[in-house]
Amino acid sequence: MSSTWRADRATLIADLNDLLQLDRDAIETYTVAINSVQDDARREQLVAFRADHHRHADALATAIRARGAMAIELPHITGPFKIAVQAMGAAVSMATRRDAHVLLALRVVEGQVRDKYTRFASLTWPADLAPLVTQASDDERRHYAWLEDEIRALGVSDQSLTGSVGAAAEVLHTWVAGPIESAARQMMQMVTQIRPERRGERSESAAPLSPVVEAFRVALRAVEVDGTLDTMVSCFDGGATLSSPRAAAVEQGPDGARRFWSTWRDTFPNVRTTIDVVQEAPGVATLSWTSRMTGDTGAVTFRGITVLEHAAGRITRLLQRYDAAEASPARPMAGAAV
Repeated sequence: MSSTWRADRATLIADLNDLLQLDRDAIETYTVAINSVQDDARREQLVAFRADHHRHADALATAIRARGAMAIELPHITGPFKIAVQAMGAAVSMATRRDAHVLLALRVVEGQVRDKYTRFASLTWPADLAPLVTQASDDERRHYAWLEDEIRALGVSDQSLTGSVGAAAEVLHTWVAGPIESAARQMMQMVTQIRPERRGERSESAAPLSPVVEAFRVALRAVEVDGTLDTMVSCFDGGATLSSPRAAAVEQGPDGARRFWSTWRDTFPNVRTTIDVVQEAPGVATLSWTSRMTGDTGAVTFRGITVLEHAAGRITRLLQRYDAAEASPARPMAGAAV
């Protein structure tokens, strides 16, 4: 982290959003754990720990908005991985020692949360933020220590088979999550450059969109309604780059744009996206959106953020973030449909 981060608003907000998303990850994972453990006393303790994460997230979001920035209240793009690890821990332990497996999986997540908060707490924060980060760091060390004590009380050690699996998962998670979340900071720093208007965030229906965003909105509708890709491809500059959580690599140029949106269409058939909030600054726009997908098993929704960099009326870079694992039963969506 740059030694001048305290004087850099964009980096400060990106750090706060990083911690906010970290706590959102933990909230999602604790919910799975609470629904999986069998012991009532352990369940009550996990509920209390989840409340700590809610408290951290609320305080961080308030601090971000107080600085005129947008709080990114979504899990990291590694959130689905963490939830999968947690669910796997519960599933494989149905027959024996279920709670031990659940707690081992939860320790994977809490280890990262503890370590990141410890690193951040060692920095010199603005006066209003220092107590928040220090208290959260103390909470995370307490959470992790409790998990270790409970795992040992259940007769599991890192030398045992179950403990070895848990330790290996923890190392693997660090290797996977660290680089991905580091790359995601670039998007968060871009988002922090966009300030909400004084009267609040500008909804799509409240004000005209810029020509670039309007063209993108129309093109997205064509992709989702009838699979037409040409209109979308024409929105992008010849050297544009496109990236998202599901993309194996950054796509580039017209062919890359076509592959990117073809993959979106194939991955999410029968999807309709609502752009809920648009924030714009010179050369960049941030779109907060909700997608609703219907299928044979019913309907689900998930949320996301797309950042568009543009010049001369064409998109030069697209960064997309969404959490498909957050999918929930369909509900009415606010905003104007794309």
